[in-house]
Amino acid sequence: METFQERDLWLSMEDDALSGECILDFHKASGNGGQHVNKTSSAVRLKHRKSGLESVCAEHRSQHDNRRCALDGLRRRFAFQIRRPADPHFRVGDPPVSMKNPAYYLWMAKLLDLFSESDYHPRLTAEKAGTGSSKLVKLFYRDNALWQHVQSVRKSAGLPPLKTPEK
Repeated sequence: METFQERDLWLSMEDDALSGECILDFHKASGNGGQHVNKTSSAVRLKHRKSGLESVCAEHRSQHDNRRCALDGLRRRFAFQIRRPADPHFRVGDPPVSMKNPAYYLWMAKLLDLFSESDYHPRLTAEKAGTGSSKLVKLFYRDNALWQHVQSVRKSAGLPPLKTPEK
């Protein structure tokens, strides 16, 4: 199975199952955090065996919290970097998927697939996703990492940046 076909499966996996597909490395973090940072191996580096994508987290004092953070980072990388043909039945939803929902990364990946197939134009993407273009831009903007990614792909495509939505 090709990577883009497996992406949705990886995005839907429970943490333990996804960890099982990764090489985990625990190490001592550096930087701020006091003495605790240099004494325990709480930082986590994950490398997904099949995709080769990596994620690192050393934000927390707890190895468990850093592992969860690194898995979220890995899911975000799947959503940002692995494109597949857009799902013709995908709709944004009302309300859209919450950022705290486990299905958020899959929802984001499907939205980005549609955005890519629409040549990074919000109006075309919004029409296909069953929403308005201003609502779509607000959805991008609510997630800072997603907003930065969207701006980056538009820039790479030679398009101007999206305007920050009004509140």
